[in-house]
Amino acid sequence: MVSNENLSHEREFPYRGSAFLLWFWLVWSILGYFFIVGEGEGSVLYQVLYIISAIMAAMGLNNRMYGINHRILFYADHIVLPKLIHLWHWEEEKIFYKDIQDIRFAPLSGSDGNLEIGEIELKTPGSSYPIFYHKLPVRAMQDILKLLGEKTGLKGSMMSMEEWAKPGATAPSAWQWRMAGLALVVSIWAVVSISVAEQYHLILGPNTIFLYPFLISGTGALLLHRKIGQVDGQSKRWQKFFLLLYFTFYGGISLAFSLIYLNGALDTSTAIVSAIPVTTQAQFDERKKAYCIEVAIPSNLGSDGRAIASTDSLSSEMLLCRPEFEKAEKGTQIKLSIRKGAFLGPWISDMEVAPTAAPIQEANE
Repeated sequence: MVSNENLSHEREFPYRGSAFLLWFWLVWSILGYFFIVGEGEGSVLYQVLYIISAIMAAMGLNNRMYGINHRILFYADHIVLPKLIHLWHWEEEKIFYKDIQDIRFAPLSGSDGNLEIGEIELKTPGSSYPIFYHKLPVRAMQDILKLLGEKTGLKGSMMSMEEWAKPGATAPSAWQWRMAGLALVVSIWAVVSISVAEQYHLILGPNTIFLYPFLISGTGALLLHRKIGQVDGQSKRWQKFFLLLYFTFYGGISLAFSLIYLNGALDTSTAIVSAIPVTTQAQFDERKKAYCIEVAIPSNLGSDGRAIASTDSLSSEMLLCRPEFEKAEKGTQIKLSIRKGAFLGPWISDMEVAPTAAPIQEANE
């Protein structure tokens, strides 16, 4: 039920940003999930992350379209402002005009060269409340500043560029936009790198390739954290933490699969064909739509594809999946084409089931 107070407001200004990023986030999450599932190479962790991302985007869109607190309301004796910018819950703050001590506005150069209002800040005895331009059109910012002057009797004063850029003013808004753009870049980079690295991903040896990229992205996130510095407000601190964590995870994925792609794409070595015996029964994987077998690949293969005798010979346990492995029974052999790799290490460029020799008695007949 709508209260009488909500029916009696004099002016209303919708206070919400563009829906483009939220819709893009939702579409990217859904398409990314089906891409991972369809390709059959993504882990359960990837799928869960995409599902959570899609749920968050859907909740953000729902709140944007149907939330009652995405607005600025002018009443006879007070104004109602969104207090906490959040995807799912914005509180409303009632501020009486008599409690407003100062009105400040920040200049912003428009695309046509004219001066526009970048931010309006209301100061009260207990706190200050910013109104940001990127959630309102230029005309609305001008009307709000004019109405505030009429209601409070105060003349708005312009902030200097130094005041506007100080910590706690609009600087957090700037880093939020930059970090959101960076998160979008690494998201697209992750999807593209996973796609192009598909044919080069079967790398032999230890999986340290997935360790160093995350160390690099984590170091990059730490440097970003120090560059941004401390931010005011619990909501913005959580946003900063989430964006840095997002950058670390997807940056590590993007870098890892990019290195895997370059390791294979820049490889000019000649393939070594090696026959590996099958010791386990092939099992059908519903997610990958293929038959999978586990094989032990010697790390000391010679140029002829045979293992070199050594006291410290090691082998790499790998799970290989192909639809044609349905014919791979115990005792048969898998022919693997192994190439040296540009810098990460050897990788499997091709594999097939070796044909079984015909029995001797049938050949004599």
